[in-house]
Amino acid sequence: MARRPGKLPANLQRIWNESYNAPWNADFHTNINLQMNYWPAETGNLSETTLPLAHFVEKLTIPGGATAKEMYNAGGWTLHHLTDAFGRTGVADGVWGVSPMAGPWMTFPLYRHYEFTGDTGYLRNTAYPVIKGSVAFVLDFLIRSPQGYLVTNPSHSPENAFFIPGTNRKESSQLCYASTIDIEIIHGLFNNFINAATLLNVDADMVSKVKAARQKLPPIKIGANGTIQEWIEDFEEVEPGHRHMSHLLGLYPLNIISPQTPDLYAAAKKTIERRLANGGGHTGWSKAWIINFYARLQDGEQCGEQVQSLLQKSTLPSLLSTHPPFQIDGNFGGAAGIAEMLVQSQNDEIHILPALPSSWPNGKIKGLRARGGYTIAMSWRSGRLTQLIITAGKAGVHSVRYGDKVWQVQLKKGNNTVAL
Repeated sequence: MARRPGKLPANLQRIWNESYNAPWNADFHTNINLQMNYWPAETGNLSETTLPLAHFVEKLTIPGGATAKEMYNAGGWTLHHLTDAFGRTGVADGVWGVSPMAGPWMTFPLYRHYEFTGDTGYLRNTAYPVIKGSVAFVLDFLIRSPQGYLVTNPSHSPENAFFIPGTNRKESSQLCYASTIDIEIIHGLFNNFINAATLLNVDADMVSKVKAARQKLPPIKIGANGTIQEWIEDFEEVEPGHRHMSHLLGLYPLNIISPQTPDLYAAAKKTIERRLANGGGHTGWSKAWIINFYARLQDGEQCGEQVQSLLQKSTLPSLLSTHPPFQIDGNFGGAAGIAEMLVQSQNDEIHILPALPSSWPNGKIKGLRARGGYTIAMSWRSGRLTQLIITAGKAGVHSVRYGDKVWQVQLKKGNNTVAL
């Protein structure tokens, strides 16, 4: 990952590309890959590496504004499923290029940087204008569905297809309206915007519009087979083992599907099981995403199995991740998954060892980061926590979860040895 604002962000092969005519042009794919490259940036205590991405997305808002206006007669800005160093933001590369919610998706790592650093200057001057412009686009882009919801159209669920009902499984399509991933992206975008605008005490009228629109979004649904529905209707997928699991974006990296939504949480687990049973997770980045999913499901045994599978089946002798031939996102996504197994910090609490597999009975780690500016060091033996040190950027009380218990811990600025 690049470290300085003057550098481009990490593309598909990063500095390890050896070809003039690289696979996928060594560009920036924004329907999972570029985002995944930055999943470990904050949790892995490499926060400064997010800045080249933030400045890159800032620059994309200029051509992205032209794309929003010329393609959709909308304000704000957006881009589609890939971009490059020259600022491409329009549709490219077939049906899967019709991804107007890729722009909103690219705002998530920018807001996440604020969550972990608490840098309000960065939020005000860099992240918030990008997020606000994305919200402006979405508000103009949404239309009313026959059911009365506000929906996206056109839409598709990267990069799967469904059988068209009534064709006896002979015809399929990738295009629809209001794919589940779109609704999850919009919820994430709107939530981040409301939080940021409230914190900065700006744009109260726009916040009201966003809250009203959020209430009119369609719900995330559970299909007849007990899995998260991938589309607005309970269509049958063409590839039940597809490498993309776009409709689980709400589980990770978002926090829309969680233990606080038990029915969706259980359905998310069934969704992953169905994908794996049908051959899913066969590329490096897809396997890496599965590790993060199981970490959020707090299933340490599956996490351990998937990490082992990533290393055995989707990693080259060089330790670079396969697609094939090679993409760096699987490496970064796998690292993020390991961090997520050891520390999580959504829901305004620090969760210690949420998904520790029995195959890792003893260990120690230091330097992992949690939202709010906390740095974690810890040791465990025989699967039990033996030492926890939380370094806080400021004094205050914070919730710390370990196992089934939550403690309200008074933290001073600096190092705190915490007994749980």
